Amino acid sequence: MKHLITIAFGCLCFFCFSCSSAITEIHDIRSALLYDFQSGQNDRRLRLAVYARLNEAAESGGFLQIRSPASDYVWTVEKPLFVQDAASGYTWIGSSDIVPPPEGFFPSGRYTLIYTDEAGKKTETGFDMEECKSFDGLDLGEYTEKRLGIFNESGILLGYRSEKTDMSAEETAEKYPGSFFTRIILISEDGLSAVLREPVFIEDGSVQNQGGVR
Repeated sequence: MKHLITIAFGCLCFFCFSCSSAITEIHDIRSALLYDFQSGQNDRRLRLAVYARLNEAAESGGFLQIRSPASDYVWTVEKPLFVQDAASGYTWIGSSDIVPPPEGFFPSGRYTLIYTDEAGKKTETGFDMEECKSFDGLDLGEYTEKRLGIFNESGILLGYRSEKTDMSAEETAEKYPGSFFTRIILISEDGLSAVLREPVFIEDGSVQNQGGVR
C-alpha cells in the first residue's frame, strides 16, 4: 500500500504539468504529511507526499531530490509518479511514499525540491514543512474534510467517493475497475496533513458498509 495518492494526497490536492518554454520550470508545489494507520495499533507509518507542477518543457521522465532544512538528509525519487488532474488538465510529478530519516520524523522548516530532467537540466524550489505530531497526539477534530478513497490491490488510488449513498461491490467494480479496498481519508483544513484510516477490503455488500463515509 505504499503507492498512495494522494493525496492525493488530495490529500489532498493535486497535480499536473503544462508549458511553453525551453527551460524546465516548477510552477507550483504541494506537500502534505500523511499519518497512515495500517491494520493494527502498532502498524503506523508517517510519510510525506510532495508533488510539483512543471511546464511543458519537462519530459515524462527525470527524477526528484528533496533536501531537508539542514541539508544533511536528501531523498532521491528515481521513478516519480505522474498524476493527471482531470479537473484542471494539469499533470503533477512526485511521490506519496517519502519516509522519514532514521530518527523517525521529518524536521520542520524549509525544504528544497530539485527536479532533474532526462537531459540533466535542473530546476528547484522550496516548500515549508510543519512540525510533525505523534500519532497518539493527533486531534482528528482538526481534520475537517472526509473522503472515501478507493484503491486497487497495489495501493494505487483509483478515485474518491464523498456521497453518503450506498454503492454495491458490483457497482464499485464497474466504476473503478480493479478496486480492492477502501480507506477513509481525513484532510486538515489547511491541506498540509492527512490521516489515512485502516484499509477495508471490498467484499460482498455496499462500499459504505465496508468503510464508506458515514
